[in-house]
Amino acid sequence: MKLKKRVFLTTTLILFITTFIKGMLFSFLFYQYSENLFKENALNLTKNIASDIVQIYHKYYENSFSAFSKNILYLLSDIKDIKNFLIVDMNGKILFSYDEINSKQKYQKEDRLIDKDLLSKVHYNFSTYLQIYKDRNVELLIIQPVFDFYQRHLYSIIFYYSLNSLIRQSFYLISLSLAIFIILMILNYFFSSIFASYLTKPLEIILESVKKSREEEYKSKINFNSDYEFNILALELNRMMKTIRDERNIIINTLYNLKTGILVLNNDGIIILCNETFVKLLSIDRFPFENEIFYDYFSELKKLENSFDKVKKNKTLEIVEGEIFSSLPQSYFYIEILPLVLEENDCGIIIRIDDISKNIQIQRRLVQLQKGELINSLASGLAHDFNNLIGSIKSTAILANADIISKKIEKISEIDEYLEIIMDIAKSAEDIVKHLLSLSKHREFSKTKIDLIEILDKIIKISKISVDKSIKIEFYNYTRGLCLIEADYILLEELFFNLIINAAHSMTIMRKENEKWGGVISIEVYKIESFSIKDLSENYHLFNSEDIIQNSLGKEFYKISIIDSGVGIEKENFNKIFQPFFSTKSDNLGTGLGLSMVLTLVHLHKGILDLVSEVNYGSTFSVFLPIYEDS
Repeated sequence: MKLKKRVFLTTTLILFITTFIKGMLFSFLFYQYSENLFKENALNLTKNIASDIVQIYHKYYENSFSAFSKNILYLLSDIKDIKNFLIVDMNGKILFSYDEINSKQKYQKEDRLIDKDLLSKVHYNFSTYLQIYKDRNVELLIIQPVFDFYQRHLYSIIFYYSLNSLIRQSFYLISLSLAIFIILMILNYFFSSIFASYLTKPLEIILESVKKSREEEYKSKINFNSDYEFNILALELNRMMKTIRDERNIIINTLYNLKTGILVLNNDGIIILCNETFVKLLSIDRFPFENEIFYDYFSELKKLENSFDKVKKNKTLEIVEGEIFSSLPQSYFYIEILPLVLEENDCGIIIRIDDISKNIQIQRRLVQLQKGELINSLASGLAHDFNNLIGSIKSTAILANADIISKKIEKISEIDEYLEIIMDIAKSAEDIVKHLLSLSKHREFSKTKIDLIEILDKIIKISKISVDKSIKIEFYNYTRGLCLIEADYILLEELFFNLIINAAHSMTIMRKENEKWGGVISIEVYKIESFSIKDLSENYHLFNSEDIIQNSLGKEFYKISIIDSGVGIEKENFNKIFQPFFSTKSDNLGTGLGLSMVLTLVHLHKGILDLVSEVNYGSTFSVFLPIYEDS
């Protein structure tokens, strides 16, 4: 256990440092004490023998040098640390040197004098000492004054004291301290080991219990009986694991009982969690094995690998929708792929899948119902046009027949002019029928590159003959050149037909009985170089998600505004009019699907819808469609 090792090393280091510092401090203080004691003993010892040396000097030195030497040697026999001594008078003259005894002869010269530095200390009336360095050795110099009977300071004896005994004593002290230090370090080692084990044992018990509890899905408890804080820690951990266990059970039970399929993968594509709904939706005959890779479990998920990688890289939501899996034909799925950030560089994914096949079927029926309403709205105008076309054909045929009867036409080739007129009229009728058929047919969403102005011209042309004659339609193109967009041609026609018919109704059938029908529908086209929030009204958030707006910022758009002078829309209905089956029209005058389909088609083309309206003054519907980008 790393903690045990750290505690052991830390404790050992602390004890080592404290023991070392204490040992060094003790050795230093003991050495100081020993040195002071040594010097005091040397002072006392030399003080006791100083007077005896002077007496022996006066008694024997001049008369019997051998007797003098013998007495001096006897006096100093128990003192091993005196290397030399001098007897000097008050003038600094050396009267005797211990070297004379070693050489066994007197020193005959009369001019022996001590150093001037020592002369001042010779005159001291008290014992003193100083350390001198001689030949790289340290010696203790002790000066002892000697007084006569009348306490006159007549002589001083200078002792050269060796520090060998002190050095030997210090060496012994160091050796003893080192031995004690080694013994203490051994004791420290065992103490640190015992202390580390004692301190970390409860943590080891708790750690093992936590590991065991995690392996058993937090079902087991930590059993730890102690009066110390570790018992409180164990109790808190048990409470925490109970909370984790309860929350985990809530999450897992919720996920397993959801009616939406959930599959959770780690960064390596290994399945962490899979609920029963996911298995049923994809018609898989078993649950995934432990540590099974997702494409081994359901190989068609490999089709979503690019989306998986994008989610892991950008950590953003990806949505995939449609008939995705070839093994499940006629099944439509809505799939959300979300990032699962486990650690800083470890990102798994959550796959949420719903079967929207029934919704698609319902949506198709609604579309067909809305198309029926759209065709019904166009029918009266188109019927009038058909009536005019049939009348033109009949008139042309009558004229041709009259000319034949009156013999104005002599050759068959001369009736070509009449036939050409009839063919043109028939072509116009054919175009109207084709358009009605294209609106009524079910078809898949398919985008192609188209010219926005071309499709608007066509829609306006048909709308002019379809709406009430009291309505005038004006078109203003504020762009230059081709206005290319990528869109579904038929669905885009439906989108604008719905908006134009809605505008026409607001100026006719939605007016009060005593109000006059009619007005102007203005259709305006602008190019927006860089889209921003400023291009929208304050109502935009009611019709568009924030993600759509944020993803559109800075991009190029065409803005198509359809402006009417009709009854307008009350503000409280802004967020209702785009809901299916909601209608402000009178009974039997609308299904409430037109504007719902408009909003769906705008978002299907990655566009934005905006609305500004004031009651009794009219409405402006603005459709923003992205400009075609040639990849």
